[in-house]
Amino acid sequence: MRASEMIGALDSEYQACRQCASRWRERSDEGRHHVSIWDRAPKNTEAVYNRLTLLAKRMRVETYGEIAAVIGKAEGREIAAMSLSRPLGFIRDEICRRAGLPWLNALAVSADDWHPGDSFLPEGVAFGRDERVLWRGAVLSVFAYPWDTIDLARLS
Repeated sequence: MRASEMIGALDSEYQACRQCASRWRERSDEGRHHVSIWDRAPKNTEAVYNRLTLLAKRMRVETYGEIAAVIGKAEGREIAAMSLSRPLGFIRDEICRRAGLPWLNALAVSADDWHPGDSFLPEGVAFGRDERVLWRGAVLSVFAYPWDTIDLARLS
C-alpha cells in the first residue's frame, strides 16, 4: 500500500469516528445515553466520595479504617482500608483537581498519626517540610466548601 493510499484510508477511518462521536453526542444530549463519572472510577469511589462530603459538612477527618468500615457496613461486606487509595486518588485527580475544588482526600488520614498517607499528594509533587502545613490548609478549605452545590454530571 502506498503512502497516499494509507493516508486516505486513515482519513476515512478518522471521518467515520468523528461521525460516530457526533451521533453519540446528539443521543447523549437527548438524554438517551448518560455517562456518569462513576462509570470509569475505581470500585467504591462513589461511596468514598459521599462519605468524604459528609465528613466535610461535619468538619471531621476520619481514618482510612473508619471510612472503610462505614462503607463496608452499608454494603454488607468487609472493605480493606488499603483498598481506598485508588478511589481517593481518583477523587483527588479526576474530580477535585480537574474542577478546581479543594481536595476531599485530605479528610482521610492514618490511624497512626492522624495525618494523610504518602498518596495525599499526586505523584511527583512534594512540599518537603511544609507538607503538613499544606495538608492543614487543604482540610480547612474542604470544610469551608459548599459540597452540596457540586454538579458531578458536569465532570462526566
